[in-house]
Parts: sequence; structure tokens; C-alpha cells
Amino acid sequence: MCKRAYPLSIYRQSAAKTHHSGKITVCPTEETTYSTPNVQGSSWAWALISGGTIVFQDKNTIRVRWNNQPSTGAHKLTVTETNRQGCSKTVELSVFIKTVALVCLNNISIALNNTCQTSLSVADLLAGKPIGADEMRVQILSGGVILEEGIGAIVIDGQTKTGINYDFIGKNFTYRVIEPCSNNTCSGSIRFEDFAPPMLQCPADITLSCAQVPTGGTPLPSDSGSPSVTDCSLPAKVSYSDQIFETPCASPFTALPTGFPAGKTLPTTGDVVKIIVRSFSVADKWNNTSGCQQVIFVRKVLWRK
Repeated sequence: MCKRAYPLSIYRQSAAKTHHSGKITVCPTEETTYSTPNVQGSSWAWALISGGTIVFQDKNTIRVRWNNQPSTGAHKLTVTETNRQGCSKTVELSVFIKTVALVCLNNISIALNNTCQTSLSVADLLAGKPIGADEMRVQILSGGVILEEGIGAIVIDGQTKTGINYDFIGKNFTYRVIEPCSNNTCSGSIRFEDFAPPMLQCPADITLSCAQVPTGGTPLPSDSGSPSVTDCSLPAKVSYSDQIFETPCASPFTALPTGFPAGKTLPTTGDVVKIIVRSFSVADKWNNTSGCQQVIFVRKVLWRK
């Protein structure tokens, strides 16, 4: 039985970095060196079916000159190593020649979430499925000034005042994609939108005494709790409306009224004489809305004898 004390893999060698076996991209006409671990007593047989030519080989190392035919699919580079015991193993590396002809899409609309964040991929900006998009540079510009820039993608955090932020929502910008092999570029227009409803967090349900509630009225949010709002387009307008359920002081509620919001329970004090269902709503400048509810229980005042 053949046994191997080490794995076999193909490495792409360059001055900047080393790529492990799997899937890699190369530039058209690029010459690239590949190697496997140099194991004493082993022999290696390399093969490349398409996409380029092996122009040099020295045992476990080869150099490939790739052709000028980008976007032609996967080209399989294989190596079979036979060790001194006669055991053989073959591994394969899929190599893709990068796309250098770019076609940018135009009039792109990008939605930010309710915290003004999004991730913009180069692949989302280009027609087709360009090979090597994750290595292309993308820039967002206004009047020739670069606002955001990244390789393969841009992560936008509009909560900050640098780059794209909430002040830029609803405005048109230019984006540019740069292909690193050829320095080819293309550009298009992009617009950032806010379609996300605000995040509205209601205050917790609360129990107050009659003395804390205006006669015949309802408490202000400053007394019963105000909601918190998270939104990309602040400030947002918050409003509320109240639905009131009352019973005579001599006959406190023993159960919640019919049609009451689900998931609520009546306090066990046994002296609730008014229940206020407060519905908060919020709308931002782009008319995105959301709502939530708070329940305010009002207890009768118990006088000491």
C-alpha cells in the first residue's frame, strides 16, 4: 500500500505572495511560476491542456506563459508526483485568465440600510461575469474627487462624515472601475438611496398611579417613556396616538379588554382602572415608516385610613 507522509499541492510563486492550490486568476500574456514541495527522490509530470504554454520546467517547478485570450473559462494545470516508493498522486489547479475589457452598468441604484451601511461589489457594477473582478479597483467620485475607494468592493459606513454618508443620499455620483492587468477603465453613474424603514424601539410597558396621569388625559412620553430611533436619514419625525380603556374606580379591570394587543398581561395588583395603548410611529425624510406599541397601566390611588 502506498503511503505519503506529506500533502501535495501547487503553489503560485511571485514576489508579492504565494497562492495555494485551488483556483487563481492571471493576467493575459503573464508568465507565472508554479511549484510543488521538493521531495528528495520524487519525480514530477506537469500538464497544461489549454490557456498557455509551459516554457520552463525544472523538477518540481515550471513557468507558464499564458495566452492573450481572457475570459475563456478554467484552464487545468496538473502535476503528478511519483515518490521513491512508486506511489503517485495528482493534483489540479484551475487557472482563469482575467477579463480586461470592461463594460460598466449605468444608472445604478444602491440601497443603504437603516444604519447607512452597505457593501458594493465590483461585480455588481460590470456587465457579464468578469473574471478577476475581486482584484479590480473601484472608486466613487464627485467632481473628480475620490470619495470612496477599494479593491474588489467598497464597504460604506454612512454613519461617519467621511466618504459616502447620509448627506449624499438621493444624489448622483460617478463610479470608476480600473482593471489592474491592462489599466483599462470604465465608468457609470450611481445613486445612493434610503428605502429602509427606521428602527423604532418602544419604551417598556409601564404602570403609573392616577396621580401621575392628568385627569381625563394621558401622560406625556417624558413621564411614561420615549422611543428610540435608529435611521440613516435622521432626524426622523416621531408621533403617537392613544387608545384608552377605562373602568369605574370601584370596579378595576380583572382581565384585559377585548381586542387588546397580543402578548400583553394585566398587572397582578388588582387596582388598574385605566389602560392606555400608545401607538408610536416614525417617518424619515424619504417617507420610510415604522411603528411600535407601548401599554400604560394606570392604578387607582389607594388612600390610607
